[in-house]
Amino acid sequence: MLELQNLSFQVSDDADKHKEIIRDINLTFEDHAFIAITGPNGGGKSTLAKLIMGIETPTSGRILYNGTDITRMDISQRARLGISFAFQQPVRFKGIKVKDLIQLAAGKTAEGRTAVKFPDICDYLSKVGLCARDYVNRDVDSSLSGGELKRIEIATIIARNTPLSVFDEPEAGIDLWSFNNLIQVFEEMHRERTNSLIIISHQERILNIADEIVVLAEGQVSARGQRKDILPELLKGTEGCRFYQQDHKNNQKYRIHQRRGHYSVWIYLFRYLNAHKNYLTNTFIMWCAACVLPLFFKQMEGRLVIPIGFAILSLNTPICILLSCDPALEQAVRFLPDQKRIFCIPYSIFIFLCNIIADSIFLCSWQFQIGGVTVSMIIAAVFFALISAACSVFLEWFYPIRGWKIESDLWHHPRKYIVPAAMLLIAGAAGTAAIF
Repeated sequence: MLELQNLSFQVSDDADKHKEIIRDINLTFEDHAFIAITGPNGGGKSTLAKLIMGIETPTSGRILYNGTDITRMDISQRARLGISFAFQQPVRFKGIKVKDLIQLAAGKTAEGRTAVKFPDICDYLSKVGLCARDYVNRDVDSSLSGGELKRIEIATIIARNTPLSVFDEPEAGIDLWSFNNLIQVFEEMHRERTNSLIIISHQERILNIADEIVVLAEGQVSARGQRKDILPELLKGTEGCRFYQQDHKNNQKYRIHQRRGHYSVWIYLFRYLNAHKNYLTNTFIMWCAACVLPLFFKQMEGRLVIPIGFAILSLNTPICILLSCDPALEQAVRFLPDQKRIFCIPYSIFIFLCNIIADSIFLCSWQFQIGGVTVSMIIAAVFFALISAACSVFLEWFYPIRGWKIESDLWHHPRKYIVPAAMLLIAGAAGTAAIF
């Protein structure tokens, strides 16, 4: 049994101001329990997991494990007591092969022999959706993607088979097909073993197989209870996720409430834009560019450069790769029925509005500096904004960017620039046709 008694944790910033991440938490986790901890981003979930494992030391309070005070014990001591931990971002071990890592995790028997044999290793890898033949002799290094590392780490937890396993967002970086295997692994661990599972997750499918759900917000427990009591309220009350809300009343597994759904998609999009400052910055840069482009085009043939200006302003690529940036959102949108329409239409309109605002600024600046804006120019602005938005969402839906390891891989991926390149070709063709 794990007990958290009046647990608090705070950090200091550069100005030496203290910020409380965890605030006086009291929780008890019984043996053979499956507990899912969820809540908004920044609520303290990952920090709580690190406190349980000993990666962070609480500012105050105590942690008891089977009656033993482990508050000041380090990671190794807690591991020897039977606590496992799966990181949100798995560690790479250069020079160690996958089979060796799993054998190390499993430990040795009382006779000093390796606790797992080669067929067991293959079985563990298969359970997490990896072909053992392809991975068993690979090095645990940078050649593996984040999703592959995550699955290998989960395989080591299965092999270790400790009384208490803590997973920090195990779904992160895992594709939809492997995620199905992951759900089965957790169900099997809970059903066939006496282990306790504590999983930090935002995924409804993980929350749906837990015995209890703990909701953590602003460093405090805002709710705790049985799955049947907590999950419906979470799905009902989370504005950012209402566009794939489950409808129990009408006995339809996923029925979308049109007005509320579209409204919530807009809330999600604007919050996402605001939360990722580089997206916001890029959008404002494009709008500023729209103001100065007429200065550069002043001495050129207007009918030629106007379409090129619209094409250049479609280069706001960060807002056009939302599903690639957020694999969890992509999985939710693809998994739940009817999401293609409920999400993609508002997303297309959102990109269109960002584009048309930039094009409108460009035309206003052109009128102010040069003059002569015509109806055909306005129609061209709408056309380029609309085609750019539709093509961007089409590519995101059918060809999202996958397999990226760090954010810079995503920003420099050539697929981002397919639509802007196509817009420039169309603009060049339109301008050439206008001249001749």
